[in-house]
Amino acid sequence: MKPYRKSNGIHPRGNGTLFQNIITILTFIVIALLLTAFHLTQQLAHHRQPALLTSPITIQKGGSANTQVSSKSKPSTRTRKTWPKLTYDPANTPSVTRSSGVYANNRVYCMVPFVWREDFYEIIMNTWGKRCDQIYFFTDSIVALDAEFVRDFVIAQDGEKYKPYWEYPEGTFPDNVIFINMTRSWDGCTDNNGKPKICRHIWEKMWRSWVYVGGHHLDRAEWFCKIDYDTFFFPENLQYYVHDYKHWDPKMEHHYFGHKLYHRNGAAGIIAGPCACWSHKTMEGIADVYRNMPKGHLGPERGKCEDRNGATEEVSTSLCLKKELGVVAEEAIDDQHRDFVMLDPYENQLGWNRTKQGEWWFWKGKEKNRGQMEECCAHRPIAIHKYKFPGEHRRLEQEFYGPEGKENKDLWRMKAVNRRYVDKVRKAMGIK
Repeated sequence: MKPYRKSNGIHPRGNGTLFQNIITILTFIVIALLLTAFHLTQQLAHHRQPALLTSPITIQKGGSANTQVSSKSKPSTRTRKTWPKLTYDPANTPSVTRSSGVYANNRVYCMVPFVWREDFYEIIMNTWGKRCDQIYFFTDSIVALDAEFVRDFVIAQDGEKYKPYWEYPEGTFPDNVIFINMTRSWDGCTDNNGKPKICRHIWEKMWRSWVYVGGHHLDRAEWFCKIDYDTFFFPENLQYYVHDYKHWDPKMEHHYFGHKLYHRNGAAGIIAGPCACWSHKTMEGIADVYRNMPKGHLGPERGKCEDRNGATEEVSTSLCLKKELGVVAEEAIDDQHRDFVMLDPYENQLGWNRTKQGEWWFWKGKEKNRGQMEECCAHRPIAIHKYKFPGEHRRLEQEFYGPEGKENKDLWRMKAVNRRYVDKVRKAMGIK
């Protein structure tokens, strides 16, 4: 038996094991460093992409040097949402566009502030949107293609990320979708469940959209209306109101009109956001005002027409028009004090009783003989608000423009009070 030999108190085999352990550790360290370097390289490449949120200019799809379509993007394999076909003949409408005859000089431009959602785009374009002389959707530059709408909030589905529109394949978005590049961050906001959602800087989005319209589309219409995505709009009734009912001249007169409210801005009033319209002269003037007004105020409201963080659309619009152009909001009501623009679904507003409900914000400041209940609403409505699901727009199309026969189930299943109002509208519009 060989004697046990010591060398500095360490067994000879221990030296080999220690050496192997050191080599293994060093190998792991080298691999980790290589992975870190690769990650940093990818991050650096990402940050060299065009800055999305620092430029104050407006970007249209395919229209700027700093908009890019990634060649690495794969074609979309999504299944497009479909809705039941409309049962009426489009020829039954007063006309898809009424840009001829007596309305040749009363063309209607529909500006829809939007956060991209394909099914809502399609239902609008196949219902009231097709009756606009011009319609454009102004949306954020950051898009979650298959996002979910939860009422007014747009939430990315699990596993999907918001990304710049130019990273999607060319042709993903229709030509009448215009992307607005804003200076305020779109991220950092969450819904009630803590999921990320797009921050909505509505005032900045609105004034930048109108600056774009004033600079690029001013010659395309005489009347310009901002229509919320959840509003059902009647362009032909807008033409009736301005031409036949009011006899306004869009090129020579300032007009800013819709449903006027008094609970926020006192006697001056504001036009409620779901549908706000102005004449060509006002459009031209306000675009210039917005283009040149002070930008980036960080403090509270101070009675100035300016770009300000946290500013609200309706109050800021009214303030800028009054201070800079001397234009005051006008109520769109008929001679029986009935609303042309409804802020709630007509089936709800037909039941609003001022005497029983009392003076809540909707009634505040309005004349005592304002129409209510079944006399609430004009028979040539311009807009009806708060239809937040695409299927509701399809239903309204059937109710107001569909055939009178029993094949139109949407019409024949209505409550009696709703049917009475719809029949009055169809008769006034000449829908048979």
